[in-house]
Amino acid sequence: MIENLILVRHLKKDAPRENAFYGSTDLPILPIEVDEVECSESLIYSSSMIRCKQTADLYFPSKEKSIIDEAKECDFGSWEGMTFEEIADQYPNDVDEWKSGKDFTFPNGERIKDFSDRVEKMSQELIQKQEKNIILVTHAGVIRFMLCYFLGIEYTKSMAFNVDPGSFSCIKVFENGMGVAHKLNSVGDQSWLKSL
Repeated sequence: MIENLILVRHLKKDAPRENAFYGSTDLPILPIEVDEVECSESLIYSSSMIRCKQTADLYFPSKEKSIIDEAKECDFGSWEGMTFEEIADQYPNDVDEWKSGKDFTFPNGERIKDFSDRVEKMSQELIQKQEKNIILVTHAGVIRFMLCYFLGIEYTKSMAFNVDPGSFSCIKVFENGMGVAHKLNSVGDQSWLKSL
């Protein structure tokens, strides 16, 4: 069983619109130069979305990576490409239902409970790997839900976590499958990874 689960959000995406919802829309990242991240021996996984695979290749160019389709972001359905203001204007009842924490499904998209179940199942499978450290390059929503899962927090509280593009978060995982936050939303120098 693993000891450290490092969650990396993809770098800033090349989106047609700023501050719009893009979950299932497969967008690349903006052109950027980043330093290679040195880390102790780790298995590296990535969401199947292009923005995550590109980020993994930039941060860990010499490492072998495996793709996990279940690490994709939530599918926002009809809300893809819309800003929150537009969504609130066009779907006011849906926004109220979403905010209430009920069993919500994005119009023509993914049910939040299904997304949560998908992320939990993937989390359980990852921590069974026989490797001390696992790095997963994924999306903000996935990272927030994984933090809630390992810290024992109701997933309706997931927006309490800030997850910046290109950031690293680390959960120390215990034998019972629970964890503690070791790093949250770390940007810039990631030399701490070498000590894990």
